[in-house]
Amino acid sequence: MAEFKQDDILLFLAAGASADAGIPVSAAMIRDIENRVNDATNNQWNRFRDLYYYFKGALLYSATIKGRTEYSPNIEDLMNAIRELEKKEEHTIYPFIGAWNIKLMELSGDNFSNLREFDQAIMGVLKEWICLGDFDNNAGYYRGIVELSKEIGTSLRIFTLNYDRCLEELCAKNGATCERGFDSEKMWSSERFDNENLDDPNIYLYKLHGSIDWYRDPNDMLKCHDSPGTRVPDLIFGTNYKLQYNDPYLFLMHELRRWLLNTKLLVIIGYGFQDEHINKIISNAFGSNRNLKLYVIGLYSGDDYEDYVKRLLGIDDGSRLKVENRTAKDFMDNLNVDLIKDQFFTGDDETPF
Repeated sequence: MAEFKQDDILLFLAAGASADAGIPVSAAMIRDIENRVNDATNNQWNRFRDLYYYFKGALLYSATIKGRTEYSPNIEDLMNAIRELEKKEEHTIYPFIGAWNIKLMELSGDNFSNLREFDQAIMGVLKEWICLGDFDNNAGYYRGIVELSKEIGTSLRIFTLNYDRCLEELCAKNGATCERGFDSEKMWSSERFDNENLDDPNIYLYKLHGSIDWYRDPNDMLKCHDSPGTRVPDLIFGTNYKLQYNDPYLFLMHELRRWLLNTKLLVIIGYGFQDEHINKIISNAFGSNRNLKLYVIGLYSGDDYEDYVKRLLGIDDGSRLKVENRTAKDFMDNLNVDLIKDQFFTGDDETPF
């Protein structure tokens, strides 16, 4: 039976990977926001009620005129809309806008101050959603990935869209090393992902959209810290404007493209394929790298999971795609090298599906 070589296998994690730990997915986050603004006894949130429903109505209207009749706004869409409007005069299209919507001006406050406060309130509750108190009990199933990283005998590269620290905490608790790009002074350095410069860690972790424990210092340098505290986390929040020119985001996306073109197996866990930017990176690699196989694990309520994945990725070749409708916890609890080999390898890197 074939053995894995360096970087033969990559993992890609999204919101569904941490849902079993109690970290809400995007749809659950927007429901929580809606519950908060509808609570008449919650003065901190109830004051944003009319503003929230203005945004919800505008997003539904926009989707409807595009023919997206089954659309439901999520937290990324809400944050995208808020942050684009916050730019105001700095936005590229501002000179082309004759006048702001009257209702928007009424609800946004002086100089859009209500928008900024609503943004800050959402970022504050984000820490409540993501910061787990007991990683062992809530996210213990991540040990499956940690043990896999030890078994394969080479460094395992993992790309994630998640902001949480589930993987880092389980690595620390189970004797695995996790390199995520910070030096001894907790300063970001892309060179740490070059395995020629370091002893090979068990895991190279690429947090594509940032992390709850990342922040910017007064010189705009990216650093990490041991607890969220009061610092504003450095995150990409939303789905439409994800490519950032500054470190580390451009570098991390480049690394995803780079390794997808050289790997043989991408294991995708808990991803709903709703990010067009990520979908395009995966589909382009799938077309260019004829050795690349996709193994997709997630929950899907429709009739044909494989057809759904192929349609969202824009691919036709099902011979290099395998999907399993199951929870991330169920998969990770049973994850090991033999499972991966038995699913995908016979002889010299031939695949049975």
